[in-house]
Amino acid sequence: MLFFKNNILFSVVIFVFCAGCAKPVPGYLFPDIPDPLSNVSDSHIPPISKNERHEQAILEYSKEIKDNPDSCKGYFKRGKEYLLLGKYEDALNDFNKAIEIDPSNSDQYASRANTYVSIGKYYLAMHDFNKAININPGLSSAYAGRGTIFMAENKIEEAINEFHTAIRLNPENSSFYIWRGVAFRQANQLDKAFSDFNKSIEKDPDSSFSYYTRGLTYFLVNEISKALDDYNRAIELSPNFAYAYNGRANIFDYMGEYEKAISDYNKAIRFEPSQPGLFINRGIAYNKMGKYQKALSDYNMAIEINPDLISSYLARGHNYLINSEYELALADFSMAIMIDPESSDAYIGRANCLFFLRDLTAALADLDKVIELETIINTGKVQGLKRRYKKYHQNEMEVLDIGKSFGFGNRLSRAYIMKASCDSAVGDFVSALGNIGKAVEVDSGSIMAYEIRAMIYTQMENYTQALEDLDKIISYDKKADRIYGIRATVLYKLKKYGEAWNDLNMVLNSGSIINPSLLEDLRYKTLPLIDYPVEMEDTCGVTLKTEDIDNPPELIEGASPVYPYDAEMRYLSARVLLQFIITKDGTVKNPVVIDSELPGIFDNSAITAVQKYLFKPGIKNGEAVDVIFEIPVNFSLEKRPTKLDNPENAVMTFTRLINDGNRLLDIGRYDNAIKVFSDALDIFSTYSPALYGRGVAYMKKNDLERALYDFSLAIQLDPKFGDYYNKRGLLYQSLGKKDKAISDFNKSIEICPDSIETYINRGNFFRYENQNTKSCIDYKKACDLGKCDEYTTLNQSENCSLSE
Repeated sequence: MLFFKNNILFSVVIFVFCAGCAKPVPGYLFPDIPDPLSNVSDSHIPPISKNERHEQAILEYSKEIKDNPDSCKGYFKRGKEYLLLGKYEDALNDFNKAIEIDPSNSDQYASRANTYVSIGKYYLAMHDFNKAININPGLSSAYAGRGTIFMAENKIEEAINEFHTAIRLNPENSSFYIWRGVAFRQANQLDKAFSDFNKSIEKDPDSSFSYYTRGLTYFLVNEISKALDDYNRAIELSPNFAYAYNGRANIFDYMGEYEKAISDYNKAIRFEPSQPGLFINRGIAYNKMGKYQKALSDYNMAIEINPDLISSYLARGHNYLINSEYELALADFSMAIMIDPESSDAYIGRANCLFFLRDLTAALADLDKVIELETIINTGKVQGLKRRYKKYHQNEMEVLDIGKSFGFGNRLSRAYIMKASCDSAVGDFVSALGNIGKAVEVDSGSIMAYEIRAMIYTQMENYTQALEDLDKIISYDKKADRIYGIRATVLYKLKKYGEAWNDLNMVLNSGSIINPSLLEDLRYKTLPLIDYPVEMEDTCGVTLKTEDIDNPPELIEGASPVYPYDAEMRYLSARVLLQFIITKDGTVKNPVVIDSELPGIFDNSAITAVQKYLFKPGIKNGEAVDVIFEIPVNFSLEKRPTKLDNPENAVMTFTRLINDGNRLLDIGRYDNAIKVFSDALDIFSTYSPALYGRGVAYMKKNDLERALYDFSLAIQLDPKFGDYYNKRGLLYQSLGKKDKAISDFNKSIEICPDSIETYINRGNFFRYENQNTKSCIDYKKACDLGKCDEYTTLNQSENCSLSE
């Protein structure tokens, strides 16, 4: 969470949101359905086979044209093959020649119209469709083609009427029902949309496109299970269907199962490597996993494929922004605005950059533009949604709504929140509260708006109003541990110490970072000092204290107490007062706690340390005697140079720390990596990649217990990351816990079935256990997935031969 001047929470979320492109590029208007002008269904043919088939057909028709230069049929059929291959100029040349030879053939005009649609020349396409219908009023595909153009122009009712006519003329063409279903979906007539998708499947039960399109619609209405079933069926029918893999990956992304999403995006890219939307979607998943460099590579690839795609610049701008590269982010958001001057997401992203670059005037101007655009959209919601669909999903394989992907929520509400943050930055609390009020009016469920307002009220010392907003957040989300910490501070200011103490306990139990001075102060305000009874062993009646003897004991050798790991991670400090007997030989006997500032947290560590002390014994009348002794054991950490006291740059610093930690891991500086990841966790204690990184560093240092703690906590926070289980499996293997090791390896592969590293690690495990057949299978799987180096090949060969 990011703070700015006066500790006001600056709410500008540095995630930008978009999807799709604004300029026409080659491809059909809507990627989730087949070309309605084609009566050929070849969804079962793998892409390579399809290409080879079309290229072979082109050679045959070229020979026919060479033998007969006036062959209208040859030009027409070759043009259709060029169209299917995406060679639009060649297709147009052939259709023009065919029409020149025979201007009375309606199919030729329809095919040329379809080519114009593919390159975004809708006016010319409509002219050709009209010409085809004039020649042949019963040509159903021409009516469907006109319907697609009306959809592109957001004339949905006109489009539906055209599809009605196409279906009336040819009720057995399943693709017409798909098109009309999409039109109904855009008109928000979902019952009719699903009815058409079902009808399409009834007409063609083996149509993978029908299942894909229905699955997409289920996803849009949040029926995730049904959507997943349809995508699975589409993939079962067409194993090389990139659209279906992309759709299923989007579901996994939505569910937070990023490893599975990456796996499906990889398959989609394998079958459609020229689709920039796939690289954008995979980049978004990498972003959510904290793999920013991989995400950046994907965004760069998308831009290389299509430099006019707004989604690429928005996603890459987001990536630069969270890595504090504000100038680069600014350039990308500005480029996005050039492509689409009506993109709210681009203005929001640029406003973020301008804020961090301290240009508040320009940031406010961009936010005002967002408010203008979003007000127009909200005034006519359906039309606005149609406009967005056209701009952000046209002509590209389905791109994730980046806004939803990163939890952006209501754009208009967020713009007001950001304006409030700018107001707060200059101390204009009145304007800030006014803008937050507008944000709540637009989106009454915006937790961020209530949190920002609570922080503003706190700065204004209006703690009662702040408490109301914090209570509202917790009523929405009872697991909001961070909010309990903020509310504890507000309750403390209101002198409600008992309630504040209860809130801090909620934070302590969650493992989140708290303010240690507040914890200490509240403890003394809420808890009486505890009198621990001193139950000592029988010391033969000796009750001598230091004041009763001639020479008191002197410490010869001490031992530093071990800092309890949980306490260290929470940045806790305390004092423990112990009482014990120093025997005649200088050893410690029967230590007990008589006072502890944080009972139960440091006590055992203090006792363990004191038991190792060695003293010069106390002397009375020239002889060594047993003496009752008291000593305090202090637990405190050196104050880390972190952001708890200066939270202004928390998010920026946090991102740098994560990047630095990963670099330190790469170059083997594990002690430094541990410190850097720990500093990052002081800011966001529940960020699992930081725990994972620190766990790896501990593992490299052979500090296995701490590594195990970090891996287990990371898994508890994010149980859907296969890498976490893979690393913990190696750790369990090192600790000799074989059952737990194999369980973790299996879980990792279950989550990410294409994890080469896990197959190798599990193969090694089986090899060490002399389970050679299983080992061989895993090494072979690693080879099949692309890791077929000398090591895996050798082990595969040896183990196979042994098992045989």
